[in-house]
Amino acid sequence: MKIIELSVGGFGKLEDLELKFGKGLNIVFGRNEAGKSTLQEFIYRMLYGFLIPNRKTRNFDDNHSQYKPWPGSNNDRYGGTLTYSLEDGNSYLIKREFNDKNNGVSIYQA
Repeated sequence: MKIIELSVGGFGKLEDLELKFGKGLNIVFGRNEAGKSTLQEFIYRMLYGFLIPNRKTRNFDDNHSQYKPWPGSNNDRYGGTLTYSLEDGNSYLIKREFNDKNNGVSIYQA
C-alpha cells in the first residue's frame, strides 16, 4: 500500500493540513512537538478508527478524546481523508469523521 495524499480537517494540533506524497521514500521531519507523531496517529486512525472491535455497543478506545481538535481551533471537523493505492493499481479514498455522534467511514474507489 502506498499513501498518495491525505487531508486533515482536525486531529489534535493538526488542522486544515493537506499533504501529497511522491513516489518512493517520503520523509516527514520537524522540530519537537511539530505534529509528526500526531500525523502518524492520524494515518493509523484513518485506516482503523477509534472503535473498540468486537463490542455490542459502540465504544471508543482511550485515545479518542486525546486527538480531538485542540480548543481554540477554528475547525470543528474531527477527521479527514486519505487516498492510497495498492500494488494491483487500484486506488481508494477513505473519508472518516471521528465525532462522538458521527463516527462514520466511507471508502470509495478513486
